[in-house]
Amino acid sequence: MVADAVDDDPVGALLGAARDALAGVLTLPRSQGPRAAALLARRALEELVDAAVDRADPGAREAGMRVKLLCLTVLDPDVGHRAAWAWHALSECCHQHAYELDPAPAEVADLVGQVERLVRRP
Repeated sequence: MVADAVDDDPVGALLGAARDALAGVLTLPRSQGPRAAALLARRALEELVDAAVDRADPGAREAGMRVKLLCLTVLDPDVGHRAAWAWHALSECCHQHAYELDPAPAEVADLVGQVERLVRRP
């Protein structure tokens, strides 16, 4: 649950909230759970990327996410490519277009899992 998250672990708290949104634990309009989970997971990924890039170059803090993802790819190509792919896919899930269906819960759950795997990577 979100309330159980530790204050000093924003990534874990965001991913926990994303899982809660997908599970229906959070009080949201029925169709908004997957989109809310995607927003939370994307923010968790952004926190993760910010921390990784900040360790390498604190001056990159002000850069946009696309630049940070490129920096991460230079630092660690495997992690950088996976993070960039997940960020772009989550961004697509976050944006609502009248001509598109809402993101499928299974699709968002897979993306949340990919972010969790990036967090657990040594």
